Amino acid sequence: MRSFFPSFLMIFVFICTIVFYTLKPSEKGAVIVIFNPDTVIKSIVQASINADGYLMDTLSLPGAYILWSDTPGFPARLKQQGALLVINYQGVAGCTSKRPLINQPFKKQSEQIS
Repeated sequence: MRSFFPSFLMIFVFICTIVFYTLKPSEKGAVIVIFNPDTVIKSIVQASINADGYLMDTLSLPGAYILWSDTPGFPARLKQQGALLVINYQGVAGCTSKRPLINQPFKKQSEQIS
């Protein structure tokens, strides 16, 4: 069994590397953002507007939202606005059937809440 340890370690590092690069958020486009679950939706929308983005959808996980922006540096701006975690939306959606094509953000809807 000891002779397999280096192989298992190498496989583990390889899988962790793939997961890291799959979930690393893109500089623009759709991302999944985790905020504190106690944060009210108005604050989430305001944070997304301040970060130059738009609220696309909510997720079943408390504090998790899909946000979108077409300007580079979006994940860094979201973290400045209080996001706990920002991950790649397409990396999480993968090849599941629930993979909507994001064409048009809800800009007017986000602006009405603020």
